Amino acid sequence: MKKLLIAATALSGVLVCVNSAMAADPVIDPGFDWTGFYLGVQGGYDWGSSKRVPWGAPNTGVLVNNDGPAKMNGWEGGIHAGYDYQINQIVLGVVGDVAASNLQGDDDGRGGHVNGFDAKWQGSLRARAGLAFDTSLLYLTGGWAHLAGDGTVQFVLGGPFVEKRSTSFDGWTIGAGFEHAFTPNLSANIEYRYTDYGQTVETYTSGYDLGFKPQINSILLGISYRF
Repeated sequence: MKKLLIAATALSGVLVCVNSAMAADPVIDPGFDWTGFYLGVQGGYDWGSSKRVPWGAPNTGVLVNNDGPAKMNGWEGGIHAGYDYQINQIVLGVVGDVAASNLQGDDDGRGGHVNGFDAKWQGSLRARAGLAFDTSLLYLTGGWAHLAGDGTVQFVLGGPFVEKRSTSFDGWTIGAGFEHAFTPNLSANIEYRYTDYGQTVETYTSGYDLGFKPQINSILLGISYRF
């Protein structure tokens, strides 16, 4: 009985000490949580070139070599939506965006005729992986990309004939960015991406098979509301 009383007294003393220690320790703030859905707007500048893939001369079946890349540049602006999930400092997510675009360019009439492309809109669906430092996030992103617009061929030699045809491209994009949360619901980011839109060849009524292979750099700024 005496030993039981001593043990109970000792246990009570330990519990009092533990409770006092826990009360003395400050509560640790886990920091900003990036987990959740978000919706926002973005805009930026695009620049690059579009290699002209070999095309067929009319009624000959002969492929003519690339006359040189067409320089392309323009602006874009649109919306995005995504979801992030944070595990310790690691943030994983998926994001999609769609933007109106005036990205355009041509080959300055090399070969006696002008070949050009005028973008209308572009979009992407990407994975995102980053490292969080409380309210700041460094991330990598990459995935599928799409570009749509009008391909144009204008014959300089042999008459002022111009033909325009709707054209679309599917390719891939990869990049990196930095995002900062100013409040629990509002964040802003800056992002660089390189996009290879693949190539598309269209057959024009003139008999030419004309194709482009756009390769574009982008600097984008975005603002997101996080739910």
